[in-house]
Amino acid sequence: MPKNIFNKFNLLFINVVLLLNSVNVHAGNEKYKISDEAVKKAIIQSNKYEQCAYPEIKAANGDAKKLEELYAKLENDFSFEFVQLQIVELIKMDLAKEIGEDNVNLMFSDPDSMKYFEETLEKLNHSDPIEPETASEADYCASIQNSMARLKLFELKAKLREERRKEKLAE
Repeated sequence: MPKNIFNKFNLLFINVVLLLNSVNVHAGNEKYKISDEAVKKAIIQSNKYEQCAYPEIKAANGDAKKLEELYAKLENDFSFEFVQLQIVELIKMDLAKEIGEDNVNLMFSDPDSMKYFEETLEKLNHSDPIEPETASEADYCASIQNSMARLKLFELKAKLREERRKEKLAE
């Protein structure tokens, strides 16, 4: 084996070992270790909200390629940032019902607990379409869609004002 290939292999191996060690550095040091079941419930609630706000995510029907394209398109929108912030707050509220507010605060304030939560969330997360189960959930979804329409209109008006301001400065 040529020397430079061996060196590249060693470098790759060392990086993999370091990565694996960094993942396990915090293992067992969590002040609160959330259950998989609680994380699964949080995922369903956050997916419901996200799919109500962006029906095109639901329409992608879990197709990874379509979802990747959608998220790439959406991540530059102010409204998408707003939705993501709302989802974090919803997750906290739902988790408080499930595990208690003290445990939520402990988990979100402890880096090891938060890392465990994020890793579990990443492991269990999915974008499967979620249908509203009740009439009140359907109404809730409709209200989210109305709020998103108003937010997008606000965002559009702000962009137009900015373009007009730039045009006036250019004159």
